[in-house]
Amino acid sequence: MGDLLGIIAPLKKFMSNSNEEVYVSVGGEKRVILSLNKDRIYDIPDFQREIRWSSDNVALLIEDIKSGPKFLGNIILTKHTDNRYSIIDGQQRITILTMVLHCIKQLHESEIDIINPCKLTIESFSKFPKLIEQGFNQNLYTDDVYESDKLKQIFKYTELWKYIIDAEEIKNSINFIIPVQGTITSRYGVRNPTVSTVSKFHTGLDIGTTEGKENYRKFRGM
Repeated sequence: MGDLLGIIAPLKKFMSNSNEEVYVSVGGEKRVILSLNKDRIYDIPDFQREIRWSSDNVALLIEDIKSGPKFLGNIILTKHTDNRYSIIDGQQRITILTMVLHCIKQLHESEIDIINPCKLTIESFSKFPKLIEQGFNQNLYTDDVYESDKLKQIFKYTELWKYIIDAEEIKNSINFIIPVQGTITSRYGVRNPTVSTVSKFHTGLDIGTTEGKENYRKFRGM
């Protein structure tokens, strides 16, 4: 039996392209248990499914953000030596949150201090980082962009981008944007595990709540 360390941390620290530390208080002293380096990359591996969220899922996310801080659900990552993290669980949430932050950046960068999100790469769609930086401008959809999209997702991403950037909360309400820097989410974090018919949160790396103590879970090694 080994120990799997579960860490509770604010969303802002997880998503911001900056040096961040997650810590716990031990005997009145702060102890760093996780360091996240600037310019880190969150990567969606080839084996992951395509984007499945609809505009209804995004609408629920936005509604949850408006209602105040919430638990994001569990995010499971594999850390590599090149400052890259493979997303094992949480692909849909991280993708949409990255798009939300880029929309906010595009619309409000000159108005407020925004979160500059970490780079998100998708192995099955190598041109995704370029498109998100360009605001999914369809005039820039060249042959090489289409060829990089192995799962034919480009128009799904375009549709989601348009929904997010046109949302009244994103366009018009600066007060709405501030909670994005805090802790968010709720029901959309629930998924159906492949070995059960019961919906539940996966165990793993807890990203979405305020900082707390270490949380150990047992797992069987290979």
